[in-house]
Amino acid sequence: MNRGPTLLTEDRVLAVAAGHTLAGRDTVTLEDLAGVPLLTIAGDIPECWLEHQLPTRTPSGRPIGQGPSVTNFQEALTLVAGGSGALPAGAHAALYHGRPGIPYVPVEGDMPLGYGLMRRSGGGNRATELFGRTAREIARGMAPAGPRSAIPG
Repeated sequence: MNRGPTLLTEDRVLAVAAGHTLAGRDTVTLEDLAGVPLLTIAGDIPECWLEHQLPTRTPSGRPIGQGPSVTNFQEALTLVAGGSGALPAGAHAALYHGRPGIPYVPVEGDMPLGYGLMRRSGGGNRATELFGRTAREIARGMAPAGPRSAIPG
């Protein structure tokens, strides 16, 4: 797979149960994740993508626990609300997937998430390049949905 240009970027948040010790904090760091089992994603997903989305170690090398695996975001929110684990997500999740009992705590010091187009290796042609340029122009014209969420890249 070839990665195209980044269209949108946003900060990361941590979805936790309202009763969790991190729920009342203004921010969390990647080091704080050492004491929190993160939900995992079931399926055939590249290891590099999983490690970026759901790290198994903090920056200092401490292990991050793994919680139950999920197959979709709604299932993940149900498990988070029930206290079965936490889930790192893009900041837009707080806007579009707000639920009673699930605060989204900003993750401080983490690289923003980037969203872009992917295409098969060797599959590029003039039409796909034009589509990529058009998508980037449209993304630049979009207003951010909130602080550091879905900011054009």
